[in-house]
Amino acid sequence: MRRGLLLAALVSACAAAAALGAPARAADDKPSVLFRYTDQRITESSGLAVSLRHRGVVFTHNDSGHPPQVFAVDTKTGNTTATLTLNGASDRDWESITECAGPGGPMIWVGEVGDNLAIYKTYRLLGVREPADLRTGDVPYVSYDFAYADSKARNAETLLCRPSDNHLFVVSKQDAGQAAVWAVPTPLQQGRVNVLHRVAGAPAIVTDGTFLPGSKYVVLRGYSEAWVLDAEWRTVATFTPPIQIQGESVTAMGDRSALLFGSEGLNSAVWRVPLPADPAKLAGTGGPSPGDGEPTETPSASAHRASAKPSHPVSAQPVGDSHGLPGVDGRWVALLSALGLGALVLVLATRRD
Repeated sequence: MRRGLLLAALVSACAAAAALGAPARAADDKPSVLFRYTDQRITESSGLAVSLRHRGVVFTHNDSGHPPQVFAVDTKTGNTTATLTLNGASDRDWESITECAGPGGPMIWVGEVGDNLAIYKTYRLLGVREPADLRTGDVPYVSYDFAYADSKARNAETLLCRPSDNHLFVVSKQDAGQAAVWAVPTPLQQGRVNVLHRVAGAPAIVTDGTFLPGSKYVVLRGYSEAWVLDAEWRTVATFTPPIQIQGESVTAMGDRSALLFGSEGLNSAVWRVPLPADPAKLAGTGGPSPGDGEPTETPSASAHRASAKPSHPVSAQPVGDSHGLPGVDGRWVALLSALGLGALVLVLATRRD
């Protein structure tokens, strides 16, 4: 009996390790892991943007306390193909990345918009022209300082580019009733503080967002909830994103086939969630349980048309807010749990009565 328990524990632990070693392979019409970051420097991926110039490439960056670098990552392998360094740029609290098309070529924008303690007077946008040839090295960039029209300090983790006119927006990460969408002035001017103006309310505790191609819809995400908004910033659907240890990013595929959801953590996974023809039908999409390799169905949340001033539920917030646990990924939590269970069974099996 004791030998049987010991064998069962070892088999369970080995099965858990094997299952967690590779991305899930699911049908295209279901959420699945697209890739995992392999670069050991990417420990706090805080933003995600699909390249407008290079097929099969996404851009990401770390949170604060890291070199000012943007990583070009292959979506098939998770390997970093190039590291773009903004030499001399500050990295006080990089929280989001987006990309705009333009006559001079696509522009990558990084938002130094984080402010957990709400203590800063100004924030910064950094722009990099996406290279035609992706190579590791220093890249030229422009920087613009900005402040909010009410002169208040606030935390934000979302920078959006509207494809129809390349207009930039910032979404503040605040509680219900305070969170808002802020329009970035155009054209931006260097050598002065640009002023952002409030254009709409926003859901509570938004960690990232993206316009869908065509600019008719916006997807915003939180840690455990996500929203589809129309062009007037009204919520038309609420759904459950993949549950990740520190869900920080979302972007849309250029062909509008799917959304990609990212998380902080070493070797963290980027999930692919298929997009229906009508984005409002994303309600109740569901996502994986923490550490699982396959998505788990969740109860549907009703799609709804909000009023001009929508009421948004407050999302659950993990302890520690924006920085999570650097170097920790949900799959390791599951693996350690399995090994712990095996050790417990071993102790019970060998204990003398």
